[in-house]
Amino acid sequence: MPLKQQLLETSKPLFFRNGVKSVTMDEIANALGISKKTIYQVYADKNTLIEDLIVSEMTAQYQILSALVNSSENPIHEMKQISDSMSKVFMQIQPVFFYDLKKYYALIYRTFQEQKNHWAFNLIQQNIQKGIELGYYRAQLDIPRTIHLRLKQLDELLFNPEYGFSQNEFIITHEMSFRYFIYGISTLKGHHMIDQYFQYEP
Repeated sequence: MPLKQQLLETSKPLFFRNGVKSVTMDEIANALGISKKTIYQVYADKNTLIEDLIVSEMTAQYQILSALVNSSENPIHEMKQISDSMSKVFMQIQPVFFYDLKKYYALIYRTFQEQKNHWAFNLIQQNIQKGIELGYYRAQLDIPRTIHLRLKQLDELLFNPEYGFSQNEFIITHEMSFRYFIYGISTLKGHHMIDQYFQYEP
């Protein structure tokens, strides 16, 4: 495995578990069994490493979600699969990672937000349009505002330190907000479909 990929794979759990502020390049070097000087031959500083990690992870997640879209049974199932996939991602990440990113790495945070909002907007827009055509979602929806509302909900969960969520509370709240959102945009036909997908879950 190339050294760059090794650095990304090694630093990811450290950053996700402890946040980006507290993890040092020395810790990453020790975890990989190399010198810090060797890391600097690949990454000029920690900021560059963090930015590359985020771009790499977002690219991987987008590919996963795109595959889920292609394999889904209908728009409701598609949206649930996406939400479930995001919950699995959040299970790997402590909330401090997102708090640190916003507070201490403003430029990287901005890049993350721009990319996240771009691909998330497109995925949700396509989903809602299909759902309206098939009668699962309400025809009178203001699609852009509906999408922005959902993205704002996610941002509140990810970046608002006032909540002080534990990781478990974070995931539960994310799943709860998804259910409120999907029920809110759906028709009665959509509600019946949602109930089928959630009938074996608490």
